[in-house]
Formats: sequence, C-alpha cells, structure tokens
Amino acid sequence: MTRKIEIKLLKIYSRVLTYLIDDPVLQFVNINDVKIAKDLSLANVYVSCFDPNNSKKKVLAHLEKSSGVFKSELARLKTIRRIPEMQFHYDDTVERAVELSGKIEELTNS
Repeated sequence: MTRKIEIKLLKIYSRVLTYLIDDPVLQFVNINDVKIAKDLSLANVYVSCFDPNNSKKKVLAHLEKSSGVFKSELARLKTIRRIPEMQFHYDDTVERAVELSGKIEELTNS
C-alpha cells in the first residue's frame, strides 16, 4: 500500500517541481524517488540535479524553501489523508553511474 502512495507522491511532486515552482536553481532538478514512513508522517524525497553550476547544498536549500508549494498542492488535490513533512536528499546515483561508465570506457580503450 505504501508503494502506491509513494508512486502517487512522486508524480505529484514532479509535476509541482516542473509546473508550479519558478526557481532557476531548480530548473534542472529531477525527483528520482519518494519513500514514505508507514504512518505517512514523513516523505523522504530523493533528487538529482543536472546543472553543474548548482551545488547539492544550494539545491537542497531551495527545495526546502519551496516545500510549502509541494504541501499546498498535495492538500489541494486531497490525494492523501495526512500531508507528510518532506525531507530532501541528494541522490548522486546518476553521477556515479556516468563516472563509472567513463572509467570502464577508459579501460576498454587502453
């Protein structure tokens, strides 16, 4: 049951980030995953950024500042009974994958 809620939150949060938040720092931010506590009180939101000019710290700070927009939209849609607090985490999986892919390519070309 919680996975269904997590998927729904992921879609809503992604839509909010794309269409409702007008922040240049968050322009190239992607929401990768959402994990919600069993009691629905906390949503851990995992994000990545494809803009090398923005630090992880800056991206997370701007997301925290915009968390009210996410919560307002969730409340407006009445998707979930309880609006969870949001905790943002930087997910560097994509960056590590690109780095690893480059190293593998280097080894195969040597």
